[in-house]
Amino acid sequence: MNVNRRDFLKLSGVAATVPLIPNAVNLSLHAVEEDKSEKLNGKIVNTACGICMVQCGMRVFVEGDRAKWIEGNPADLLGGGRLCGKGKGNLDLLYNPDRLKFPLKRTNPVKDIGVDPMFKPITWGEALDEIAGKIYELTDECVHGEKLMVFSHGEYGWVTRLLTSMNSPNLITHYDTCFSTFYVARKAMLGGNLWTNLAGAKYILSFGWNQPERAKNIMAHSFIEAKSSGAKVVVFDPLYTVTASKADEWYPIKPGTDLAVHLAMINLILSENLYNQTFVHEKTNFLEHEAEIRANFSQYTAEWASEVSGIPKEAIERIAREFTDPSNGPAIIPNHKRDGAGGPNYANSHYVAQAIIILNALVGAIDREGGDACMAFGWGPSGKNTLAQNPEKSLIDTIFEVGSIDGKHEYPLVTKKTPDRGLFHNIARRIMNANPYPVNMAIFRRYDIPSFTEPQLLIEALKTLDYIVSMDTLPTDLMWLSDIVLPESTFMEWNDIALRKLPTPGYKSVATFTAVHEPLWESKDARWVYMEIGKRLDVLRGTKYFWLLDEDRPIEAIDPVNATLNSIGHDFESFIALPDGIYKQKSPYIPKSTYKTPSGKIEIFATAMLDHGYNPLPTWIPKSAELSTEYPLYLLVRRPPVHKHSFTINNPLLLDAYPESVALMHEETLNSLGIEDGEIIWVESPTGKLQIKVKSSLRIRKDCLMMEHGFGRISKWARYAHQKGANDGILVPQLSEEKLTQTNDWSGGARMVDVCVKVYK
Repeated sequence: MNVNRRDFLKLSGVAATVPLIPNAVNLSLHAVEEDKSEKLNGKIVNTACGICMVQCGMRVFVEGDRAKWIEGNPADLLGGGRLCGKGKGNLDLLYNPDRLKFPLKRTNPVKDIGVDPMFKPITWGEALDEIAGKIYELTDECVHGEKLMVFSHGEYGWVTRLLTSMNSPNLITHYDTCFSTFYVARKAMLGGNLWTNLAGAKYILSFGWNQPERAKNIMAHSFIEAKSSGAKVVVFDPLYTVTASKADEWYPIKPGTDLAVHLAMINLILSENLYNQTFVHEKTNFLEHEAEIRANFSQYTAEWASEVSGIPKEAIERIAREFTDPSNGPAIIPNHKRDGAGGPNYANSHYVAQAIIILNALVGAIDREGGDACMAFGWGPSGKNTLAQNPEKSLIDTIFEVGSIDGKHEYPLVTKKTPDRGLFHNIARRIMNANPYPVNMAIFRRYDIPSFTEPQLLIEALKTLDYIVSMDTLPTDLMWLSDIVLPESTFMEWNDIALRKLPTPGYKSVATFTAVHEPLWESKDARWVYMEIGKRLDVLRGTKYFWLLDEDRPIEAIDPVNATLNSIGHDFESFIALPDGIYKQKSPYIPKSTYKTPSGKIEIFATAMLDHGYNPLPTWIPKSAELSTEYPLYLLVRRPPVHKHSFTINNPLLLDAYPESVALMHEETLNSLGIEDGEIIWVESPTGKLQIKVKSSLRIRKDCLMMEHGFGRISKWARYAHQKGANDGILVPQLSEEKLTQTNDWSGGARMVDVCVKVYK
């Protein structure tokens, strides 16, 4: 987990050199021959990795006009001097030969996949003037702002301001396909978004959690440290993952039945009064609703859970007792995002999110004194600029007033708890059906067609729009349909603050993104782009939504950075002069006395859900897709350890280590079908079918097939990613509104793995 470049090259089989940037810009990239960073002459830039939300601190060694070496910053409390494979591969993002270099404008009016857009380079001024003009025109002078959609991965603050200044509710994000179930549950039951801290854990119980394989650095190394210190690890997962390989016990659970085991464990813990009574009685609303809580779980026996999940009754009972035994503690169930093969994207995953919070509450593993082995609150500096004019209505108010094209208004908890997050699962049908109204323009930032389920349906929906803008660092499939393409700079070319709200109990810590050199070619920071569009709309409308009040001037991208840093006594220039480029303040972790919930307590009985017509306690519902003679295999989807969204998929270094997606199947299942290891097969679901290479394994249940997400790109402009593997989204349906309302689901979850498939030659 902390390899040098030479070892990384040996492990991944990467060649001694990587492709060159065009000589015209004098930025040819060569692998560093020596693996000792201290032998480099030049300067060190302390910055942060922007690949994932952990934002590990890193040091970049720069010689002349180029970065030559990256390593973890040992002063960083989150990364601890370590970088995952994605972080180690950042130079091949910065100097990728296929990077978008200039704003591009489509000249061919015919839009379809495979039809040459006939792009021509234009200036930033031309691009931004046209985009702002189209927004103004297509939304009837911004009076009908709901005609515009923005799909933005990150940078939610300035996108929200841009949209609310137009009275548009349509900020669309991928959270329903990722972790809206856990995110909304935490906000409703705990009053905030807590993060797993495994330091000091002695008993780790995992249901599909697989961050050591996913390379979320802070979680991966804290897991290894806990395990090395003697923690017992029990894993329930239909796939034998890296986490499972470190476990004391692994149970290949039937996909989508984790909830049954949770419910039976809670029943046993309550019936035998094994819970941490001091914590539960003082910190939660258990006593106020004890009769209802006990009655709800009393029906779920270990015998029943065993029949549903395939886990032996004796194991369920023993693990429940071990988990709550103080002599084994502190104990915790970690969860984060869509982990491994276990979920959380089944029809019952919203109840899984509730049940895991309840189990952690029963052992006192939420906001625990000292912060060890608990779901802990993070910290970040606060501070903002005062602008001359503010939107009349909030995003929440606008969503409920006019409705949202992604349907958030039909999920009040999603809207109230996470208004700047969205839903992907039905966006294509809603666009095509003009539900709740017609839209005619979309801006995409760091989202691509493979980000969505049922991509062909999305393509047809996007073809109905009048105007599409896409913004990214590398070429995307979406470019086939785009009118304007904007080149975004990388996080290694930004000056920004790394707002890392993952907890480091005992400390407050801040890092920054610090540019290692000027943005290459004509790429720009996304914040700058959103602000410049907003400023142009201000001119067209005679408004000042993007104008600083105190200084009587338009806002610039560095202004919010300085406003945030001012809250800890710095501006950007003074901050980057700090030793190691890291702000650290010793601050013992102290639990909250009240929580932002209706009761002011941790809510085992979720009154926020009850107030909105949902079940306040988890109850059993089966997964919506079950095996049949026609579709005899469960689909599992996981994230590869070295790939994430658009950042890494065209990275030659990482693709050499992990070149394509495969279909992983059990050896006996393949033999029964007469299919050989390495053969190209068809995988078919009720939604679609695809071709992919199959890999034989003993690490997976015999009734499952696993695919990796993020492959199958069809962009001709991304030479390394082009047609590598297959797009799993082809197999996953966009969900109907009727199907979603049947399960009392408050999260709007996308059910990415509630799919069964068949395979054949």
